[in-house]
Amino acid sequence: RPQPRLALADLLAKRDRTDEALATLDDLGKLPGMLSLTQLKRGELLEKQGRTADALAAYRRAVEAEGRNLAARERLSQALLDAGKSGEALKQLAQLIQLAPNYAPAATLAVKTLIQRGGFEGGLSELKRWIRETGSEALCNAAVEVGAEERKLELVVELFEALAQENPDKRLFPVYRARAVSK
Repeated sequence: RPQPRLALADLLAKRDRTDEALATLDDLGKLPGMLSLTQLKRGELLEKQGRTADALAAYRRAVEAEGRNLAARERLSQALLDAGKSGEALKQLAQLIQLAPNYAPAATLAVKTLIQRGGFEGGLSELKRWIRETGSEALCNAAVEVGAEERKLELVVELFEALAQENPDKRLFPVYRARAVSK
């Protein structure tokens, strides 16, 4: 049974017995269906220790073992961003949004990363493409929230006006335009 061993690994990590915790996770990862979860936990533990390269490798193994592990893909994306690899992070975030279009944490991270990487207008231009491809309401909501934080809601309004003109049958875009206007 894996749960007691996961709890043991957590306990060992809390007691700063990292090597033992990692060994426990390695043993547990040999069980069928446990590799992705144990590599995710391994990555989190390594990241806390500042071992970024090892954490990235563990997160990658977690994603390879189970591509639909949203938490692993999100942690990989964040770790890539923290390591200054925004291009790779955006690739992971794009895959994550494809898998789960309304997963809000990934959408917010994606919008912030697109804007950070391309400036507000350039980021919104790329975001427009992502929204077209996925129809993600989480991306639309994140655009409004990030626009409000950055005091750039007029650009977000323009984004939704353009999307509404391109897609007159979709009621989604006027709703988010109105939401941006009301902020």
